[in-house]
Amino acid sequence: MTSDAAAGPEETSGGHGGREPGGASGADRWGVLALLAVLAVALGALGANLLDDGVQEPRVVRGIAMPNAAGGAISLHAEEDGGPDASGEGFVIAGASWAGPDDVWHDGTQTSCVGTDTSVGTRVELGLVDYSDPIVGTGTQVVWLRCLE
Repeated sequence: MTSDAAAGPEETSGGHGGREPGGASGADRWGVLALLAVLAVALGALGANLLDDGVQEPRVVRGIAMPNAAGGAISLHAEEDGGPDASGEGFVIAGASWAGPDDVWHDGTQTSCVGTDTSVGTRVELGLVDYSDPIVGTGTQVVWLRCLE
């Protein structure tokens, strides 16, 4: 009889019924994998929700802007080529990003290219978004203004 033949089944199979000492069973591994899969799906859903924050594409309108004396608001009048729906509609432009005819963009802290002369109209293009707020109400906000001339 050789020494291998004298060894019992526990000694030849690595002991403990064939499992490595301190290792996880198959059921434990599947539980961990299932938990990781659930976490991955939850994080993916959270990420998709954070990416879709309700940002809307601005509606673009063109017209002749007549500024108020402070330059923070305009009255927009329709152009001959089919400007905005409501001629004479007023918009607050203070704080909106703007670009002059040179297409250089500025933040909204400066007086825009429309100026402050209430007798001079400027051909402009506006990016508008509609909003609804439970406190403020509903309305339209100018997000950018571009002077075309």
